[in-house]
Amino acid sequence: MLTERTLDAQLTLADRTADTIYYDLRLENRAGHRFPSGYPSRRAFVEFVVLSAAGDTVFKSGRLDGDYEVEAHDAGYEPHYDVITAGDQVQIYELVMGDVNGDVTTVLERAKDPLKDNRLVPVGFTTAHPSYDTTLVAGVPASDIDFNRNTLGEEGSGSDIVHYHVPITGMSDGLRAYARIYYQPLPPGWNAELFSASHSDIQFFEGLLQASDKSPTLVTEDSLAVGPAGIAEATADRITLFPNPTTDGWILVACDARLTVMAIEDVRGARVPARIERTMQGVRVQLPEAMGLYVLRMRVEGAEVVKRVLRR
Repeated sequence: MLTERTLDAQLTLADRTADTIYYDLRLENRAGHRFPSGYPSRRAFVEFVVLSAAGDTVFKSGRLDGDYEVEAHDAGYEPHYDVITAGDQVQIYELVMGDVNGDVTTVLERAKDPLKDNRLVPVGFTTAHPSYDTTLVAGVPASDIDFNRNTLGEEGSGSDIVHYHVPITGMSDGLRAYARIYYQPLPPGWNAELFSASHSDIQFFEGLLQASDKSPTLVTEDSLAVGPAGIAEATADRITLFPNPTTDGWILVACDARLTVMAIEDVRGARVPARIERTMQGVRVQLPEAMGLYVLRMRVEGAEVVKRVLRR
């Protein structure tokens, strides 16, 4: 369930200039509840790495050190990011509890308000719900206009887009980027407050923890290769469908040029009715209710492209 039915990730190229390459990582929650959920020690973080054609590291964010802590983690907690421009900025989805003084606490009995709760919300979640006061989103700035919002600005997408702006001054070679989302049930700093007390039960638990496997679980990942600057990509590689597979029938068709969806067909080649909407990020398509494989026939700059998408 954790690695196959929890999260969808799509990494796309937004732009490339002489000194910066821009990536968008879109994450969509498929769990039906917040991710991560349950006991508030649980967190998910994004490891994002860009490599040169020779395999050298151009950029890294979210890697773990020898103690299983995120490298360059801020004191207290890492803020929520909409745009990441430096390696010491890491996107971590988590609940950070605050006590009556507004200080970070990991003791449930001392918790009063969330200082940060940017955990990915489920599809359909809205701040207008009567019970929203018990499920607050905290620490997500208003400037992050794509957190739980679709391309039309409507709440309830259950998604978030992290924008990575990677400096590449003087580099014109091809690049490959990797985005990996990890789940970590017990970060190393979580028990510091507990371990500051002395008790035989606490010491026993600390021993068990030290002997356990503290490796995080890879939930999902995506990668993207970009050719050398100045060399055009194949037309089909310029088009991405997300999510694929889709569970609600909606997919976003994104391309770096104007795109026209000419027809949508079932596996037998018969045309099927579908809802098509043009947005600022591309084209939104709603497939028929029936589950199965569908074919999208599209045209980009005079070239016809065929893509397949699965509705399940």
